[in-house]
Amino acid sequence: MPLENYNSANSNKYKKPSIIVNIEKYGLKGASWVFSPENVFRENYVSYSRLNTYQTCPKRFELVYLCGIDEPTSKAAYFGSVVHRMLDLSIRDQINFESKQNSIISVDTIMSYFFKAQQIEGNKYLLLENEIKDYIVRFLILNKDINLLKTNKTEYEVSKKIAGYNVKCVIDRIDKGEYVTVIDYKTGNKDYITKNQLNLYALAIGADTNNNYKLQYQFLKTGEQISWFFSKQDSDDTLEWMHSTIHKIENASYFPKNLKLCRWCGLKSICK
Repeated sequence: MPLENYNSANSNKYKKPSIIVNIEKYGLKGASWVFSPENVFRENYVSYSRLNTYQTCPKRFELVYLCGIDEPTSKAAYFGSVVHRMLDLSIRDQINFESKQNSIISVDTIMSYFFKAQQIEGNKYLLLENEIKDYIVRFLILNKDINLLKTNKTEYEVSKKIAGYNVKCVIDRIDKGEYVTVIDYKTGNKDYITKNQLNLYALAIGADTNNNYKLQYQFLKTGEQISWFFSKQDSDDTLEWMHSTIHKIENASYFPKNLKLCRWCGLKSICK
């Protein structure tokens, strides 16, 4: 199916927990599930971040997606959101610009969206322009050959039924040329990156496995990138990963916490 046939018109149809609990008013002794493990993906949607949350810390998955606790945004997450928003705003405006054939995306162009991006993301933390600018410089180095005529989508919301589950994702950028390139920006470390995220995105947009879809992570913290062509093996491996992770969640009765990650978790004050 062509990319143009996908849209986000139904992206708000998925249920959210009927009760979102503020952690300051929450006590684990009174904890209850809004969604049961066996129904959380039947009544809601599947996403890479949800499955990855379970894999990295089952307890965090339970608190956020079963109990409906509103986890505070960390500074690192806020930083990443602002960078993503700046890139989206600047590229989107350039794409829509009447004379985009002659458009040039520069550091100054992207940095001009710094304050607007913070406002949209809620002004949660104080950020310095210089620390943001370093990431923008590395973005431009990685994308020195960017052609706005080939940039087809940015911050693209996709939802698709895969094997009976509603899968939802937001893709940072899709370029179309000799082949379709699906791009995800990363502002953190690449230590725990797997192919599953972009492979799941490829499945969600109906990508074929004939070397027509290139998947690419761009690491804006280091200026590195990882790319591969979506293959039949990638498709099979990712479907297996998705099914096995969902099966574990649906059949779980206990959600242990990953003690190695407690230091950075926004829920550590209530996770006893």
